[in-house]
Amino acid sequence: MTISALSTAVSGLLASAQQFRQSAHNVVNINSDNFQAHDVRTVTQVSAGQAAGVTTKTVPVDETSYVREFVVQSSAKVAYAANARVISSVEESLGALLDISA
Repeated sequence: MTISALSTAVSGLLASAQQFRQSAHNVVNINSDNFQAHDVRTVTQVSAGQAAGVTTKTVPVDETSYVREFVVQSSAKVAYAANARVISSVEESLGALLDISA
């Protein structure tokens, strides 16, 4: 259970980072001629009938704005922090388990 939580959190961490990078790219190029903004969408990975993390796919969006990208970046930041906290909690749990075993 602990290892699957760690794996799921790491995949979520990577997905959040990719969402933030793509949004930053959109902001930098928002006023460029013929620029096509993209979103990063998460797709649930399933293993043995259970969720086992996420992967990402990049899809074009019709238009973007600074406000929209601010919301995307804020959401990615919160998701990143939540996944980092899960990783920290798993580390604490494993440490406590090893202390009990010793």
